[in-house]
Amino acid sequence: MRWLGLLIVASGCATVHTALDVQAIEAKAVLATSWAGKVDRTPWPFHTSAELETVTRPAGPPVVTRLPIEGHHLAEGIIEEQLVFRSRRSLRYLESNYARLYVYRHGELGERPVQLWVPGLYVSELALKLLRPLLLDTLSQGVDVVFFVPPYHLERTPSGLGSGDAVLATLLSDHLGVIAQGVADLRDTVVLLRSRGVRTLGVFAGSMGANFALQVARFDGSAERPAFEFFTGMIPLVDWSALLLERPEFEGVRAKLAQAGASLEALGALYRELDPSRVAATLRPSSVSVLAARFDQVTPAGPRERWQSAWTITRVHVVDRGHATMLLSDLPSIAHELLAEDLRNGKGRDSD
Repeated sequence: MRWLGLLIVASGCATVHTALDVQAIEAKAVLATSWAGKVDRTPWPFHTSAELETVTRPAGPPVVTRLPIEGHHLAEGIIEEQLVFRSRRSLRYLESNYARLYVYRHGELGERPVQLWVPGLYVSELALKLLRPLLLDTLSQGVDVVFFVPPYHLERTPSGLGSGDAVLATLLSDHLGVIAQGVADLRDTVVLLRSRGVRTLGVFAGSMGANFALQVARFDGSAERPAFEFFTGMIPLVDWSALLLERPEFEGVRAKLAQAGASLEALGALYRELDPSRVAATLRPSSVSVLAARFDQVTPAGPRERWQSAWTITRVHVVDRGHATMLLSDLPSIAHELLAEDLRNGKGRDSD
């Protein structure tokens, strides 16, 4: 029966993929409901993209501590380490206040191109296992990997909660603080890598992580001199509103937030500020790839297609999967070809 279930999940059946996504959304809405009704007197960390840029602006390379990779060994014959630094933005749960990077490198940082992996909401140990073939393929193409641990995930998870749960199982101000911390930590990571001599820096970012990375591209680059030499967004979360303010499963959450005094109009306006389709392209369109799921209920096609159109992105691959089953598609072969193309076409900082 286990193998039968896996075959069904791996199929192209729209009903199966849609149902699994809806089931996941329902579970997360239940989780968020328990916190949505709490009166939150903590000020929001930002109200506009300009404020987000200010509160996340780097002050120079962070001071890092090297630690063993612990349970995240990937391959023999490469250097593996964990880099940790103090986040400049603090959250309600203290476990998240140290940024963590899993580094897999062939030699010294800066000697080879680097692909920065920025995973999405609810990345877990299981998800890391499913990502393993993609990470190994990246290394096989002579690229070093830096894996960014998002706030409230993996080692940054608060005690008693699952990886990613605290992004929604917390006060609204803290949820927005997750965005601020994620963007701040990611901006510091880019400054750190550039300070180590990395000239060609690509990004593979999924879901929520893609939104974080697109804010970094917006704040720290332009189409003429982008923050990243190439960018792949997998099931990218373009518009937070499409999930939290529009999905029917979150109606109870919205009602409780309103009862507790939160302005849904202000929250919607803030989310719109984070939508990359509302600003000019800050990455070269030819350097951007999109991997989308045809039956995705979490990051729907509408906002993604609006962004693709606004930035004239043409390298778009849509597979017959849902958000929850995307990693069960033929991603390794698609990602291999995209990375090979990016390495052929990408220009490092010294080439600009």
